[in-house]
Amino acid sequence: DDFGFKHLLWVYSGRRGIHCWVCDERARRLTDSGRSAVVSYLSAYTGGDKAQKVKLFDPIHPSLERALQIAGGDFVDYMDDQGLLDSEDRWKTILD
Repeated sequence: DDFGFKHLLWVYSGRRGIHCWVCDERARRLTDSGRSAVVSYLSAYTGGDKAQKVKLFDPIHPSLERALQIAGGDFVDYMDDQGLLDSEDRWKTILD
């Protein structure tokens, strides 16, 4: 919604998280710096590759707020289906 793109494919790739493939012609014509600006705006984590920390609150990003409204109810089901919090090792990996 923030950029007006219409043709989106959301992909969850496991260890690398959620990705959005944007197929709008306007998006495909973005320069590298334009793409970087979009990614920077949407990023919800801080740190480098080995120390990424998600910043969910204070204040919550508008795109994360919308994602929570859209997928919040299904998220618990996904966590249960995938066993993301089934053991201490798993939830520590997610929360640490």
